Amino acid sequence: MILIATSLREYSTEQKKMHLAAANTHSPREFSGLSTMAIRKSLHADLADNTTIIERVRGMGKRLGATAFRVQSGLNRERITLKPVLCPTYVIGAKHDRLRSKEETEDLARLTGTFADYVDGCGHLIPLEKPYELAQLMSTWFNEKGL
Repeated sequence: MILIATSLREYSTEQKKMHLAAANTHSPREFSGLSTMAIRKSLHADLADNTTIIERVRGMGKRLGATAFRVQSGLNRERITLKPVLCPTYVIGAKHDRLRSKEETEDLARLTGTFADYVDGCGHLIPLEKPYELAQLMSTWFNEKGL
């Protein structure tokens, strides 16, 4: 299992309020994807004005729709199980992720009994910002594990 730019950390009270508010603001008819500001915050600073990536992310959100946005925004992260992970696991984070801290990535690696690698020059959207670097890390890990 490869975990990319994610966390097991619970949301703060403020984050919970923000996510619940976001989840309840969109009806399926009016949903037009994530806001430009939200997308920019998830990108590396050097890519924050890249309209191609911004429109690609917005288009992905539109295709997934309001229901998927609502479900993801309303996820309850409290008391996430910490049972041992019994399959090979690899954690990949972004060095310049403004949504997930290095500490969160390291905690996740520790909890899953593995280590973390980082993609440099990249924000939270690793597959869109640095797809070749991500693919290289994954390929190397698969080969090392004989998968």
